[in-house]
Amino acid sequence: MAPNAHNFAPMPAAEEAAAGQLELLKREEARLSEMLSSVRRQKLSVLRSRPLTIGVVGFGRFGQFISRKFSKYGNVVGTSRSNYTDVAAEMGARYIPLENLDEFVSSDLDVIVVAVSIVSFEDTIRDLVPHLQRMIETTGSCPLIVDVLSVKDHARKILLDNLPIECDVLCTHPMFGPDSAKHSWKGTNFVYERTRVDKVLLDASKDRTFHHQLSQSDADSDNEFVDETGTVHDVHEGSEAHVAGE
Repeated sequence: MAPNAHNFAPMPAAEEAAAGQLELLKREEARLSEMLSSVRRQKLSVLRSRPLTIGVVGFGRFGQFISRKFSKYGNVVGTSRSNYTDVAAEMGARYIPLENLDEFVSSDLDVIVVAVSIVSFEDTIRDLVPHLQRMIETTGSCPLIVDVLSVKDHARKILLDNLPIECDVLCTHPMFGPDSAKHSWKGTNFVYERTRVDKVLLDASKDRTFHHQLSQSDADSDNEFVDETGTVHDVHEGSEAHVAGE
């Protein structure tokens, strides 16, 4: 049987043009995607070639614990009420007494981690503010401010109520400490909230809290639970003081 000519009717010009345009757009999308991947790889390479300088306010037990890890990957500047000059030097960090906060803040810090106790937290933030404001007036920038308190709403409110709007804010809850992670951070859990980025306060009514496991582990998953807000907790999180001494 002869084939039906109608079955091989040419594609209308409009459809053919649309198909051609779609194909061009797909190729352009692939090209831009590869370009974006290349830019991201270059950005990561630049970031890795420039170690961060991290300031740690509160050089007590937990402050020293995180500083030892940070010092392996970047520069650490510690400050505290007590004199921890020798401890800082032993781990390759620089130490500045708390009474010299202006010198501390002026140390080209990319990040400031506030690792003081909940009792001292608000006063510490308020003490930092005038020095941060002077830095902003001088350089136009402010370090990322990070808290590590277990009680998040309290810390979040204090940070947002007191810090200059130019300061980005990251609220975190490292669900491990000097005892539970004294041998390794592998498999430990870390909860964080990107609270304020580029002067924008992220919507608290939306998903803003994230749980991250630092690496694979064979730890018992029954140690974790999620509350009604989606925040992941560890059943042992209250078993050790995250901050001991300042």
